[in-house]
Amino acid sequence: MHPYSVIRGTMDRLKIHPLIFAVGFGLYNYEDTPLTYIVGFALCYVLIYVVRESVRWYSVSYRLEDTAVETESGIFDRQHRVIPYDRIQESSVVQNGVDSFLGIANVSCETAGSSKESELELRYVGIEEAERIQDRLGNGSKVSTEEEKLYRLRSAMLFARSVLSSHPKHLFLAISIAMSIIFSPAWLSDFLTPTLPASLVNGHFTVEKFLVVGGATVVGAWGVGVIQSVLEFHDTSVEFRDGEIHQSGGLVWHYSNDIPLDNVQLLRVSTNPLQNAFGFARLTVESAGAADFDIWPARTPVIPLGNRSEVEEIAGTIIDHDDPEFERPPKRMRRRLATRYLIALVLLSFLLYAAQFVWSGFPVPWLLPLVGVPFALVAAHVQWRYRSVAIGDDYLAVRNGILVHSEFIVPLANVQSVSKSQSILQRRFDLATLSVETAASLLSAGTRATDFDTETVEMIYETVQDSSGEVAPRTETRRVVEPEQGNR
Repeated sequence: MHPYSVIRGTMDRLKIHPLIFAVGFGLYNYEDTPLTYIVGFALCYVLIYVVRESVRWYSVSYRLEDTAVETESGIFDRQHRVIPYDRIQESSVVQNGVDSFLGIANVSCETAGSSKESELELRYVGIEEAERIQDRLGNGSKVSTEEEKLYRLRSAMLFARSVLSSHPKHLFLAISIAMSIIFSPAWLSDFLTPTLPASLVNGHFTVEKFLVVGGATVVGAWGVGVIQSVLEFHDTSVEFRDGEIHQSGGLVWHYSNDIPLDNVQLLRVSTNPLQNAFGFARLTVESAGAADFDIWPARTPVIPLGNRSEVEEIAGTIIDHDDPEFERPPKRMRRRLATRYLIALVLLSFLLYAAQFVWSGFPVPWLLPLVGVPFALVAAHVQWRYRSVAIGDDYLAVRNGILVHSEFIVPLANVQSVSKSQSILQRRFDLATLSVETAASLLSAGTRATDFDTETVEMIYETVQDSSGEVAPRTETRRVVEPEQGNR
């Protein structure tokens, strides 16, 4: 491991412990606590993690053998692990701004059994060593010989990707901040009063507060998302390299990701309303064993944005499939969806109506959810219009989504299990749901054909079973032999 891994490891540990800084801030504001105590306390806290990361750096070692990578770790309890190269589903090299400055990188790999955390994670090694390790993890050889360029993100497309994306993580944070200000309690109002007008922090809901605060935070969050997207996807390129999909890019956060073609479990071609209006789409590839807790780079699209025809052509290169003939669900599916949405809106209004008796004196807009009734009807129609399913000779394609349209392509050979189900409302409308699961842990939830005709679901269910080799559950029966009637 690189000696700088002590510095980076300490920074990682400190980053996930904001509580200690909150305690230090509180001690500093306590009038009887000198500043020197606070500084000494913080230094001791940092020193603990420096010692811890130094011990980890001393105890962790790895070797790249001909057929496997071996690691050893631990001081008192030594652990020795062997990971064969042919069991590795995906490998990645990631750098942030600090890593680039220090010349180090984080190397990780996933196997089919690594659902909660990476099977192997080397934090941190030199960048040249990281590239060498990734080559060995990917194909077990020392050099890469065959390369075929698939895609390169141009500057104009990078700008479109940044501007036309919704940036949900930033928007969620912005909405949380806006709601905290709009419905600010007394202590938060006192804190915000010196910086914001009193009309915006008076603790009561007003249209002015909703428009000003909500609009400002959403626009600000979108701007931050645009900047992060540019830094994240700058100079993104995708190529075939010795039977692997190799993706690399990034301006401040550099990353390199390798996925063997044989380990690809499913594809997702997705687009939001703005991207769809301009004919753009993005492509996500998932292998088996991607760690659930880490959204980077497992959920990063291989193709951040491109013309839909180009994206579909690359998807056909990764998983061979012809142009699917999709079948929509029956029109009665719209009535079931509308019924479900209306029930949810009525229940929400009822809960808000009951809440005003709990928080007496606080205005609760309990009729506000009923404004969504027209939108619920429109959402039911839009969802019916796009939802569809297609079954080919060796693949299953499923389309889902209301605002974000996603098309999932699953090779039937990769199907781990298939099931069919019916809810109470589905039985009322003679509809059913088909669920398909693969070894991919993150995107398999999207491969559900919901609210299709029962006969269609039954036909696809049997086709998937026959093609994937899944054996239908067998019901055992036992014959009870009655005792012969005879003389006692």
